[in-house]
Amino acid sequence: MFPYITDLINYFFGTTLVFPVYTFGFILVLASALSFFFVYIELKRRGKNGQIPLDSYKLTLNILVITGLSSLAGLKFFDIFDNWDLFLKDPLGKLLFFEGRSFYGGFIFGFVGLMSYTRHKSIPQSHVFDIAGLALLIGYAIGRMGCQLSGDGCWGTANFSPLPDCLGCLPDWMWGFRYPHNVLNAGIPIPGYEGTHCSILPWPVFPTPLYESFLALISFIILWSIRKTIPTPGWLFSVFLITFSTSRFFIEFIRVNHKYSLLGMTLSQAQCISIICFLLGIASFWYFRLLHRRVPCVG
Repeated sequence: MFPYITDLINYFFGTTLVFPVYTFGFILVLASALSFFFVYIELKRRGKNGQIPLDSYKLTLNILVITGLSSLAGLKFFDIFDNWDLFLKDPLGKLLFFEGRSFYGGFIFGFVGLMSYTRHKSIPQSHVFDIAGLALLIGYAIGRMGCQLSGDGCWGTANFSPLPDCLGCLPDWMWGFRYPHNVLNAGIPIPGYEGTHCSILPWPVFPTPLYESFLALISFIILWSIRKTIPTPGWLFSVFLITFSTSRFFIEFIRVNHKYSLLGMTLSQAQCISIICFLLGIASFWYFRLLHRRVPCVG
């Protein structure tokens, strides 16, 4: 694993650089920048097509700041909720130190901030929904690679099963991985190494960040390629909700997480929210159809 971004550079280029920038933080910034690059492109395209105000793209930086701050608040809020026992032991520490990450927390709070701001600026909300779905997918795909490369604990459950024959073309580490030199120092010491980040998990686990990144990237490529052909504004976001919530729901079965009892089922926080998002995705198809049934599509 590569706790610091220079570890990654040194690995590929044989250099000996030392610069204390965490890989996850660097890639998170990269994911945000790439997400809002696509936001800029879509705002500009839809503005030229007359679907939204022409100069909406000029608000991209404001959208980045407002959405980013709202997302950070959501990440922290949902992490506290999901780790309430740890919060009670050290409330100030949990509030001041950014160590927890909950995608759905950032998604919900960030989305509220985004919609509030763009509504204030009179940008049609259906188009904002569509653009947000695209940005979230590419941002999530890149962000999860940060989790994988740094080994930040977002890995899966133990996997002692051999690689299935149907997946024989894949390397073993894509099926079961032990995250050597992970940024958390989780696991057991690696023989022959001393210092920080010299631990490895005692057994292989599912590299779930890799799976999530791949699924999000494929979804983004598909939705980006068909975005101009979908006739109703908002439907692109509906597809995003359904596809993303479905993949996240099933990934959670092999992911390390806290479980809750709900209606006789044992589910994680993310699975409960995934069910809600899936139902909202289906309902939003009908909502956007009724909202725009008399509005002609502009190509």
